[in-house]
Amino acid sequence: MVRLKNINVRQGIYYDDLHLSFSTSFNNSSLLVANYTVPRFYQGHEKKAKKWGQVLPLNNQTVFQAVLPNGSAIFRVEMKMQVKYKVMSWKTKRYKLKASVNLEVNEDGASKVKDKEDGIKMKISDSSPRRLTFFQLCFSIICVLMNWLVFLAIC
Repeated sequence: MVRLKNINVRQGIYYDDLHLSFSTSFNNSSLLVANYTVPRFYQGHEKKAKKWGQVLPLNNQTVFQAVLPNGSAIFRVEMKMQVKYKVMSWKTKRYKLKASVNLEVNEDGASKVKDKEDGIKMKISDSSPRRLTFFQLCFSIICVLMNWLVFLAIC
């Protein structure tokens, strides 16, 4: 299950398919363990979402290779998605977002997260836009209003 929180006050988010990949490194090479996909959905402003997805078969041999002598293992979790923001009735272009985290699990398969309620937090890479700035929002609204005025003038 994936939990997402939209902290935007006035912007909803349209998610395209959300892709998670789980991999591990063995002998200085990255080995894919599993893929997890969450179908597209909409999330309103200041809302939380819990979404279930579909896992492609787990590569057990790769998992066994990832286990360290103390019984724990470290997996790389990468998330890729495209989103559009909804501001009032207007939608932005699609933005590509990518986030990743190294996840350590113990010998029982439980993650070593200190605060279980918060879960695992992923950081969005610096090259990806996080949200619209006030200037971008004002400029976008002005462009939409100008288009409506031109449309009304033609009719």
